[in-house]
Formats: sequence, structure tokens, C-alpha cells
Amino acid sequence: MAAKIMKQEITKEQTYLSELALASFNKRRKVKFELCETLLSRLFYESSRIFTHLNFIAKRKDKKKLFFAEIEDCGQGGKEILEVRCCVPLDSLCEGGYHYYCVDPPGHGYRKSLDFTRCYACTEFLKHPANGSTYTGGHDHRKRMYL
Repeated sequence: MAAKIMKQEITKEQTYLSELALASFNKRRKVKFELCETLLSRLFYESSRIFTHLNFIAKRKDKKKLFFAEIEDCGQGGKEILEVRCCVPLDSLCEGGYHYYCVDPPGHGYRKSLDFTRCYACTEFLKHPANGSTYTGGHDHRKRMYL
């Protein structure tokens, strides 16, 4: 949907990451969700760590939900080890990333250059939980971190 607006093709890797995140989410549920469509993803490097944020749509019975997931590549020495750090369905209180927005100087919710209430790695098209502490990466508000 949004990927089509932005003229992005969804890759097999993006679909795989969506399936991995949804499998992690389903482990804790009796009623399982099925992946319908991968929408957007953003891979970024922060503090010597590699993260991917992604949105996808999954359904349970006939009800579709928008999901947000964060996956970290914890591999070393060329080995890929993917850890699902967060996978949650989003409600109407979700918000997009703040990659293109100017920010106020540090204050409430900040520690040094980190704002734990928002994601600065992603654009406004990639939706995140309203509670920024749900995910780990993307909180550094210095723009040069995510070029």
C-alpha cells in the first residue's frame, strides 16, 4: 500500500522478516495471525547495532491488523542472527517516524541525544507504537546518525 505510493518493491527479505516477526508474536497466542502483506521497512545502524523496523498487515479469521516490528541483527563475524525485539499490533494511536522533522532541544523523555518517545530513523510512512519505549532502535535525534 504505502510502498506502492513510494514506488518501492517489497523484497523476499522484507517478507521473510515479516514472517519471522509474526511467528514470534504468534508463539504467545492461542489464535494465530497470518501474514497478508508486507508494507514498508527501514534498515539502519545505531550505536554499533543493526536494526530493521517494519510494518505489515496480518489477519486473524477475517479481521486485518497493522503491525509494527523491530528486528535486530545480532550476528558477528559475517554470521546473521536475527532477534525479534518487538512485534505488536498497532492501534489508532500509532505515529510515523520523525526522520525529516526538526526536534526541540533535549527535555522530557531525553537522555543525552536519545529521545525514547519517538523514532528518528524512519519516515512518517512507517508507523510505530505511540509508546516509544516499546522498541529499542531509532531514538537518537541527531539526523547524521541515519543517513
